[in-house]
Amino acid sequence: MNPSVSKLTRALGLALLAVAATHAATVSFQTPTTITSDTALDTAWNGGANTLVQAVSFGLTATVTTGGGQTIAFTSGADVGDFDIPASSTTGAGVYNGNLQNDTYAGTTGDTNFDTVLGSNAWHNNASDATRPLTVRIGNLTPGQNYVVSLFTADDRAGSAGRSQAYWSGFSSGTFSGGTSGSFSQTTPTMVIGIFTADASGYQDIFIAQTDNVGYADTHFAGYTLYATPNFVHPSIPSSVASSSSQT
Repeated sequence: MNPSVSKLTRALGLALLAVAATHAATVSFQTPTTITSDTALDTAWNGGANTLVQAVSFGLTATVTTGGGQTIAFTSGADVGDFDIPASSTTGAGVYNGNLQNDTYAGTTGDTNFDTVLGSNAWHNNASDATRPLTVRIGNLTPGQNYVVSLFTADDRAGSAGRSQAYWSGFSSGTFSGGTSGSFSQTTPTMVIGIFTADASGYQDIFIAQTDNVGYADTHFAGYTLYATPNFVHPSIPSSVASSSSQT
């Protein structure tokens, strides 16, 4: 074989292995905010400047008509199963290392359909976080495209009092890394917005770490919306939509 061809083949093979072993891009997260109405769903839309490409909930589904005039049909996210992380690039989109349940949110945003979405719950006990944290994989991404993702959680059950968690965009051998949301309460309805540029893997992983050590120290996740955006810029969150819920 021509030595130049051999070197090129080896380089391509290493590049493919590198893509398979990564968690995709680093996510730039905004400060977590407490949801006060369904217009929180309009934040990532940015007045129509961005295009909705996915709306997924893990458990219950509903169609929400927002205060801004969007109609968002949440589809059911897959429970992919239990995998050591990083999971292979060949596995599908959905939630990893979680269990699905419903009706974890008894409060209200003023929109019963959005409340239904927030009542979805993919949950995970952190005992296996050394290799298998609760992970959300967002698939079917276009490499090079900028995206705005809104991540939603709500669990106001009495048994969840005191629980908190954080999102990360990297994980390996028990260590969370990359971009992070910082710690926030699991018991209030919370939105965290992140922006990222999809890489060649075609997916984006979000890793969820418990930050409280309360009880079983569960982590959980309700759902997300994903928008394609022409600009790598964080949308602003009006104070009428949400209030800060980050913890120190």
